[in-house]
Amino acid sequence: MAAKAAGSLPGCARQKAPDPLNLTNQKMKPSPTQYILALARTFPCLEAKLKFWHPANFDADDFHKMIGGWSTSERHAAYFVLTVWNPGYARDRGWTFDVVEAISSLDVINRRPILEWMARPYYP
Repeated sequence: MAAKAAGSLPGCARQKAPDPLNLTNQKMKPSPTQYILALARTFPCLEAKLKFWHPANFDADDFHKMIGGWSTSERHAAYFVLTVWNPGYARDRGWTFDVVEAISSLDVINRRPILEWMARPYYP
């Protein structure tokens, strides 16, 4: 029996991942600030922290200043957002996002934004 190609195996078909930010349903592409704020707000653990934060332009340094007293899980979510915003800048600033540590720290519902983004990565 000949082996089937990986793409033809049951359950291996490439499926379109859901868009957690509904970006594909918008007529116009969101601005980088709109995208990154929407991404940050997909984390339930950050919802209360960001409820009243509506900057006209996202500033990574300002966002980083906010996370000082946050829990470990909240910081993992924030470092993920900062890394998506600008991976090189985050690395240069020492704002490291460790996916293994984050997944082991975050509960299932707060892992979802990371996993959904990984299925369909987008950099603003």
